[in-house]
Amino acid sequence: MEPRSTETRARAKDTATENLFRKVEQGSIPHIVRLGSFSWPSDSEDGTLALRIVFSLLRNEPTPRKPRFATPSPVTEEMAQQIRRIRHTVEAVRAPLEVLARKSETDKAIHASIFEENMSTTARWLSFIIRESSWVYSDEENPETVGPMVAAEIMIRFFFPHGTRDLIAAFKASSEMIAVLLSLYTWRNIEGQTISYLYATKPKPSHCAVAKLMQLVTPSPGVLHDLRNTIRGYSAARLRRFINSALLRIQEWTSLAKRRQLDTVELPRLALLTIRMIQEFLDIPNFAKVYLRIRFAPRALKLAMEFPNLPADDDRAPRATYPIAVSIYFFPNEPAASSAHLIHHLVPDLVNGGLLQLLLDHLLSQREGTSYPWYPWVENSPTGHPLPILASMAVYKPIRDAIGNAINAIPLAKLKTLEGRWYSQHWKPFLSDYKIYDHIWHHQKAYGKSVILCDNLNHHERFPPSLVQELPEARQCSGCRTVVYCSTSCQQEDWMLYHKDECLKHRVYRIAREIESAWVPHRDRSYFAGLLQHYVLNFEVGAPMETIVGRLEGNSVLVYHYPHGWRPSTDIEKMTKKHILEINTLSCPPRPGLLNLDTYLNVTHNGIPTYRDPRYLALYRDFQASVMDFGDGSDSDDEWMAANMVARVRLATLTAFCGVWRIYIMGRFIVVKDSKSAAVTMQGVFVKIEERAKIEEGGVRVPL
Repeated sequence: MEPRSTETRARAKDTATENLFRKVEQGSIPHIVRLGSFSWPSDSEDGTLALRIVFSLLRNEPTPRKPRFATPSPVTEEMAQQIRRIRHTVEAVRAPLEVLARKSETDKAIHASIFEENMSTTARWLSFIIRESSWVYSDEENPETVGPMVAAEIMIRFFFPHGTRDLIAAFKASSEMIAVLLSLYTWRNIEGQTISYLYATKPKPSHCAVAKLMQLVTPSPGVLHDLRNTIRGYSAARLRRFINSALLRIQEWTSLAKRRQLDTVELPRLALLTIRMIQEFLDIPNFAKVYLRIRFAPRALKLAMEFPNLPADDDRAPRATYPIAVSIYFFPNEPAASSAHLIHHLVPDLVNGGLLQLLLDHLLSQREGTSYPWYPWVENSPTGHPLPILASMAVYKPIRDAIGNAINAIPLAKLKTLEGRWYSQHWKPFLSDYKIYDHIWHHQKAYGKSVILCDNLNHHERFPPSLVQELPEARQCSGCRTVVYCSTSCQQEDWMLYHKDECLKHRVYRIAREIESAWVPHRDRSYFAGLLQHYVLNFEVGAPMETIVGRLEGNSVLVYHYPHGWRPSTDIEKMTKKHILEINTLSCPPRPGLLNLDTYLNVTHNGIPTYRDPRYLALYRDFQASVMDFGDGSDSDDEWMAANMVARVRLATLTAFCGVWRIYIMGRFIVVKDSKSAAVTMQGVFVKIEERAKIEEGGVRVPL
């Protein structure tokens, strides 16, 4: 390296210090080592001068290129000298960071400004020693680990023990330093161990500098913004490496805690901070997909369950155990605010990973009569309990299957305990909802690919339920793929009446929802239709929503035969004949409600009417005609209904959620009652899928 002229800088106050600076500027390795190790100037002005000289050396030093087929050590003496000079100059950056405590506020501000000016240079060389550690530290015992450890020690000095506000701000504002931090976070040695593990297994174990840095910088909005932008640009492979690095840290800490090499009190704190950091990026679609593919959440939960009684001491769950605290971070307590893709893939994995077992064990650990048994998840809120939320998600097959497997694995003794005493008020509604959803699904599954719903509004006129012997395979519209028919004749009739004008719009509608993983295919629509039919029958005969009372006769008629001596009441007909029945699966058990027709006509999503399509208007006309034919609810009508068969149209809707989307199923049913039985026949079911945030009633946005 050519000597650098001293005319461009001030002289040091002390002659010995000036001579040292001159040797350093000439690239003398022993003098660089001396400056960085024990001869850093105590004088403030000389210290500032030394820092500028070190950064000047690093700025002017060209990045060495390792020969393609080189051995781990440099191949020439000149290159070896350059590598040693770079190595010790980079390490010299640590010295001024360690003496900041003895500096005045003015000197600290000057140092911070110098570091801020040279953050790119610092990041460049830290990245180099991490990447080329085996080459740069080839004379060390474990050369591949030394470079990352040195880089981590330098970076943590920006914060501890004497980091100033300006210095920390300069670090956080540097996207290059954040990129280096990410590379350190994902670094692993040849044995697959992270830096966290190396710190914990040193002769004098200490907290991992990299994990601490990530936990310090992630809450900062500016840093989080840079991290998010960096992660958005990651390939799937790099995302997988990043998420796996977080999971590997939790695995290593768990293993060390088992071997008593890590204080068990520290385990929940470290793991929960890591989980919190990963959860920050779940709204990035590519990140979420890799996160789900890796199964980060259930694997982290399973690791936590190895310490079932360990207190967590987390700010989100101050009184919870470690496994419960982990489940709080993962469980979607507000599923309507999460993406549909996340809900459908995350929740089954969590249930298979032991979530239901954890919830039930927690419930059984509470004293009888506890006012708020779910306090770790919802504190003192009377709503949002995890079991009802889990029940509401059981309308989806993967979640329902996972719940079924978890229930089958519960020991008989525990089941008996849950079904008795105080616990039953929490367990029985959940179990009843699951059984209904599972019962309806298995019934629909028996039809295979056969069409259960025909989208032709006049299908019932062509094929009355009594004439249908075999169900044909569904014929789907090839243009929009949103409607299905039982036959060519039904498809042709519906095309002329409605579908010709709506096909293209339905195609755009479907694609937009498929992108968000919110579309409901025909088989799931048939399932929701069967569920709605079941609820309609329960409502008509006065049975609780969570019970199964009907028996299917044919493929679309659900019948309930009254017990001997039971006389049907006509109160339901008189009180509800002008209303649309609304069933909400978001509650456990599902709640029935009654709304008038004007309410539905006033509902819009982002200003677009939701229930005013030609099909829906035709349903309303049939409904209103049925109301007119039914009578006015007088005593004479009551006597007539008691003696004769009653047949009328019932409109009903079912609401389910799909992440931030709402699924609205509206069905037309024929309700037939006589003195012996009640029957509900399905006559067309249609689906709307809309964003919850855009719901409006009468032009006014409905609050979330």
